Amino acid sequence: MDSTVIVPPLWDKHLIAHLKQDPQIGITTPATAESSYNSAYKFESDAWSIYNKNKGLNVFSDKIDVPCIIIDCSAVGEDKYHNLTGLISAIVNKGCKIAIAKDTLVRHLNPRLKKKINKIRFKDPEAKLLSVLIPSYNNKEKLLKCLESLFNQKDVDYKKLEIIVVDDGSEDGTVEALGKIKAPCKFRYYSRSHKGWSAAINRGIVEAVGSFILLTSPYVIADENLISEHLKTHEKYSGEDIAVLGHISASPQEGIGGITPFMKFLLKSPKIQYNYEFAFDYNDIEYPENVEYKYFYTPNLSLKRDIFQNVGLFEEGFQHGVQDLEFGFRVSLNKYRIVYNRDAVVDLYRRIDLEGFLERQISVGRQKAILSQIHPGIFDVNPIKMNCVRHLLGKERLVERAEELVDELEKMHEAIRNNYKFAGSSLLERCYIILSDYYYTRGINEVLSEQEGDNWLDIYIDGIDVELQHLNSENRAYELLMESYYRAGKGDFPAFLDGVEQAAQLIPMHASPYYALGSFYLNLEKHKPAEETFGKGLNKRKLYNSLSILPVEDEVLYYMWLAMACIPQGKYKKAAEVLEELIAERLPVSVEQGSFIYKCLSLSYKALGEKRKALFCKEESERLKEDLKIA
Repeated sequence: MDSTVIVPPLWDKHLIAHLKQDPQIGITTPATAESSYNSAYKFESDAWSIYNKNKGLNVFSDKIDVPCIIIDCSAVGEDKYHNLTGLISAIVNKGCKIAIAKDTLVRHLNPRLKKKINKIRFKDPEAKLLSVLIPSYNNKEKLLKCLESLFNQKDVDYKKLEIIVVDDGSEDGTVEALGKIKAPCKFRYYSRSHKGWSAAINRGIVEAVGSFILLTSPYVIADENLISEHLKTHEKYSGEDIAVLGHISASPQEGIGGITPFMKFLLKSPKIQYNYEFAFDYNDIEYPENVEYKYFYTPNLSLKRDIFQNVGLFEEGFQHGVQDLEFGFRVSLNKYRIVYNRDAVVDLYRRIDLEGFLERQISVGRQKAILSQIHPGIFDVNPIKMNCVRHLLGKERLVERAEELVDELEKMHEAIRNNYKFAGSSLLERCYIILSDYYYTRGINEVLSEQEGDNWLDIYIDGIDVELQHLNSENRAYELLMESYYRAGKGDFPAFLDGVEQAAQLIPMHASPYYALGSFYLNLEKHKPAEETFGKGLNKRKLYNSLSILPVEDEVLYYMWLAMACIPQGKYKKAAEVLEELIAERLPVSVEQGSFIYKCLSLSYKALGEKRKALFCKEESERLKEDLKIA
């Protein structure tokens, strides 16, 4: 390969595949990009699109146009050649063919090539202040409710607005209903064959004439101040081009039925880290005036129209929120800020069932794997491979039991269900997480098996510092712990203790069994054994191996409950020392945890006669408690 050639990820594997599929091929060479690029990101994206479109296709040629080739060594023999031209001629003279792989794009740095401009062409010039875009597919009733909320906004000049609906091939009468709409502003709708969310929103973007574009969804009901809040934020930052992230509320709405336990879990505080369509986790936003691209939620987001000129449109191969992640990255890459406005609110108006969600997780996993292969320097493939080790390998029995428990626990009254815990949190929620992780990694595995072979996971495990026997032990311990917590919820404490002890024997260096046992003793007010157990657990938690596949409790909790076990025994000095060590370690704590820690310290210092410290900690605890109320 010549130094003037730039190659995309997996280019060599793609070329080798052509050699393997036809024994007459002696040389493979890639197709050449017809233009230059203004970013490696766009080049890699085009290369991946071409691979998916032309996978396995090639044409024979009598010449090589780009200095990048792969040679079948069996076609060379033992002869020696002084230059590449002689080598190629000899291979061809032996009856072998030169194949140009149509599915493999490389970039040849030829200065005569025209510069490729990554811009889009809008249909019309700007003529309104704001365009509101809604893609929709078979959501007539929800779409009409969404439009009604947009037609009743406060402090808005509707003469400066337009609303655009792009129907993505609906068969539920959506188009007929849209034809009867009487709107207070300019209203347009377009109908197209079904091609997916990204294609629909892209059509709306190029049709928009607003200086700003607000992206939303038929599944939301707009607060009466939604539009004014978005515009207010853009006005505040009028000196720069920004994206404004609004807030998506999970408050229940009439007309979608009761809120299921799964919806309540998913929407109140999302713990499913791989779901991009419903998990609107605003609690972790650290800097509202400069939000990370992973929070790019298009059901409530506005941008200046000019931004699309530099960033481009949504990738139409992605869906279920992955398109938001990829587009948000490009916004960030182009140095545009994302600003969060908590007062620009929409309410989610959608019933989410577990079965449909898990099917969607497979698709999300597939797309995330593809994203990591298109842009490996941006979305690293190794963490998602490790996810398969943690959440897929050997998890069949655990997943089967989680499905059984979900079916049983969801039928219980909430008050009874709350007795079933897993390490201090809900056992039902732990089952949801197990299932979500498993189905997500199934999607990843499908793509990696297609690209790297069915044995890719075995090869990956061989290359990392993990023993298969240890993985099996952790999986079995996970099953035992889950079953033990279930038995505790039923009041069968002997079975709980037996299961936890079996888990501890399988994974003697892991802290989780000690947390389970310590919590059990603490709840029974057996403070001495609780102190001993949490002390051992804390020592093991400090040695936590990041390659462990078992869920691990927050290290802060070990410190807190160890101190709680000491205080009723009058061991105030030890309690204070434990919490002082926690503070000195600078471990991240929540506001609620901080308030509790300082309350315990105040109590301990007071008992030790250290009045000044006790007063300071009391004031800190009360201050944090007030912060929690405000939040």
